[in-house]
Amino acid sequence: MRSAMTPSPHRSPLADLVAHIVYITNGLASTFHSSLELSRRLCETGHQVTYVSHADLRERVEAEGYPFHRLCADDLYQKQKKERRPPEKERRTIRGWLRWRAIRKQVRKDSLENREIEELIVDLRPDLLLIDIECHVAILAAIPLGIPIILPVVWYSLYHHQLAPPLNTPLIPDDSAESKRVIARAWRRVRREARLLEWRNRFSKFGDYRRHEPLSYDTFWIDDLRAFAKTRGLRLGQVADRTQFLRPFLYRELPILSFNVVEMEFPGISHPNFHYGGPMVFRGRRETRNSSEDRHRWELFRDEANQSGRPLLYASLGTYWSGDRGFLATILDAFRHHPEWSLVLGLGGTLDPGELEPIPSNVLALSWAPQVEVLKVADAAIIHGGVTTLNECLTFGVPMLVYSTHHVDQDGCAARIQYHGVGIMAEKDEDDCHAMSEKIQHLLSDPDYRQRLAEMRAAVDKSEAERLALDLIEEHLPRP
Repeated sequence: MRSAMTPSPHRSPLADLVAHIVYITNGLASTFHSSLELSRRLCETGHQVTYVSHADLRERVEAEGYPFHRLCADDLYQKQKKERRPPEKERRTIRGWLRWRAIRKQVRKDSLENREIEELIVDLRPDLLLIDIECHVAILAAIPLGIPIILPVVWYSLYHHQLAPPLNTPLIPDDSAESKRVIARAWRRVRREARLLEWRNRFSKFGDYRRHEPLSYDTFWIDDLRAFAKTRGLRLGQVADRTQFLRPFLYRELPILSFNVVEMEFPGISHPNFHYGGPMVFRGRRETRNSSEDRHRWELFRDEANQSGRPLLYASLGTYWSGDRGFLATILDAFRHHPEWSLVLGLGGTLDPGELEPIPSNVLALSWAPQVEVLKVADAAIIHGGVTTLNECLTFGVPMLVYSTHHVDQDGCAARIQYHGVGIMAEKDEDDCHAMSEKIQHLLSDPDYRQRLAEMRAAVDKSEAERLALDLIEEHLPRP
């Protein structure tokens, strides 16, 4: 187990303020993996990091050498609701239904007034809090404590700008008046859809159900967060900004640390609260979900591709969309027609490779692929536009063929890849195996992609050498 307090010979003057930093995370793979790399760098500088989450991350966090505390109120109040629920026969009567409604209302009130987060933070006595930007309950609970807070995020700019389209669009801006009009319409559409969704939820059966449910730490429901803020003496509209891209909202006064390089952003975009700290790619990360058999197969496949001189490619649609069998079949057909290429296909744990038979001999399909290890030696990658995979490709200089699954920010990532010339943006419902093959051949043969990737890779290395993320954190540490 690695020590969480290994001093670094390259410490800034501010790093002499050795700090205890509490990282509150939602446990999602992209933000969690990035947090581990940031924590590693903090500990090398001499700081101490403690993890807190409502997700069960104890084994993974403690394996990296960090203390872990789990928030248990979600389980507690769900258990209370279940234990106090009247029998189904009684709930069918008006009196029983009213009693059940009153029980749920009381459990919800108790969950809103629960102070588990505040009590844990006070006990841990941190000098600074890093809270995933989507952990809204934790952020609202921490604001009144007066402890410095920074919000890490894996996304690009979330703020409205006339040159920046919303992250969920594939728009590529330019300086024309038409481009600005299209971007303005896209922002209006994002806000209109957010308002419609809020009103639909509020006045639907779902909204009535939610109003009597216990608060959950991962809630995104505005009425939940408004009620929670009120119990902390906060007015949601004063601390939150709901006019930007992130839904349900950003925070007006809290700085945001983006795990991206500014060089991959569209030009001319900035905001005083938004800071680019560079990708947090844990270069030494190993896929713990690999079986020993799969690892052995990968190593043999890698060595064979290397010895034969065949280009090695990697394909992954992430953990959410890897079950798209039609698109996976298109990928397999492309490599069936090009035996001079080798492919490692990661299925994100959603499919068993045996379900994709027949698989060409030049393709290795794995339920869980060792993504970092593959990208270190890959010549190109077929990806879904997730920002974590994007940053890993930038870190290792791998050109990308992006088939966005149109989930949250993936269209925006694909647009930036196309704009900066580090890959090709494509549409999976339009390309057949031949169109895909042509794009792969273009990535492998055009030296311009390698040149632009070399520039971006230099920007990634520079962000780490200049300690952009660490400097932001140390600037917000309280002075003696």
